[in-house]
Amino acid sequence: MNTDVGLFTKYKLSTFRNRGTNHNEASGLEEDCDTLGESKVKTKIFSIWNNMRHGWTVKMKTNFSKDSPVWLLGKCYHRKLSTVLNDSTSAVEAGEEANGINSFKSDFSSKFWLTYRREFPILNGSNFTSDCGWGCMLRSGQMLLAQALACHYLGRDWRWNEDQLPNSSKLFKEDCSHRKIIKWFGDNPSPNSPLSIHMLVSLGEASGKRPGDWYGPGAVAHLLREAVNFAAQDNNEFQHFSVYVAQDCAVYIQDVMDQCHDSWNTSWKALILLVPVRLGVEKMNSIYGSCLTALLTMECCIGIIGGRPKHALYFVGFQVGTSNQGLCGDLKQDYSEDVDTQPPSNTSVPIDLAHPISGPTSTAT
Repeated sequence: MNTDVGLFTKYKLSTFRNRGTNHNEASGLEEDCDTLGESKVKTKIFSIWNNMRHGWTVKMKTNFSKDSPVWLLGKCYHRKLSTVLNDSTSAVEAGEEANGINSFKSDFSSKFWLTYRREFPILNGSNFTSDCGWGCMLRSGQMLLAQALACHYLGRDWRWNEDQLPNSSKLFKEDCSHRKIIKWFGDNPSPNSPLSIHMLVSLGEASGKRPGDWYGPGAVAHLLREAVNFAAQDNNEFQHFSVYVAQDCAVYIQDVMDQCHDSWNTSWKALILLVPVRLGVEKMNSIYGSCLTALLTMECCIGIIGGRPKHALYFVGFQVGTSNQGLCGDLKQDYSEDVDTQPPSNTSVPIDLAHPISGPTSTAT
């Protein structure tokens, strides 16, 4: 799309020159060309740097300990259980195998991975065609919200299987829901992508943010709430759940009840609860470590986002005695228009804790 814009501008320049247009007008258009060209160069430099800095970690082979379980958003997996089954394997052992490391891989690979993109449609009011270098917290927030939507529409036990054909009504429905969620996060300003980075950046302008500004996790939490509320105006599917952002780490039960019950509708809205907290000054206070890992053992937890400027992470699990597992949005990938056919592919102190809650009974507890 940027190439088309560039060609159009050059065509207009040559036309003006042939017609003897005012020199100042032509100079202004030349400056626009230079600005677009400079923006592209910066985007490419940022892309190369971030891929060099973060891309190698994506290709590293994971090295889990055999002696302790792995936790992933409330699910517990153990590498010791991943043994070769034979005819003499008992029913108990077969049940344990279901929770082995291969099951962890299936669960982890089913998570949505949203990263930097380049060459997407220009962000309104700017020359940005990439979020490389500044959009990582927005991407982390998108991944967290995508996980909540997956739990809501597909269930926590849903797994993405690249080789599985939707040859039953259940699988077909799941496949449609999966593609629908992906499309909602498409990198374009279309109403069909109400959770796109274009929409988040546009909503951020109300709080003084501009394209290219870095967001903290607290600001992203409020953006996600605004994006869902805005989408609900035109899309009935967004009227079935609500986003609540805790103020000063306090969750007011009555506010939650009021938000999840409409006066004209007696049905309960599913709730996404976001709790922005700060766990230290320069670095995270280690006293909070056990609390965070305990949260990741809860099945109602949809993850934690946090980080520092220009490097944010979405934390989804941990293994006792080792580092946390997370998804990083810092790797750059090319923009794809055909989003509905694409398969999904040390934190700083401010973070967001998030939980999806399906009913009023769960909220009270």
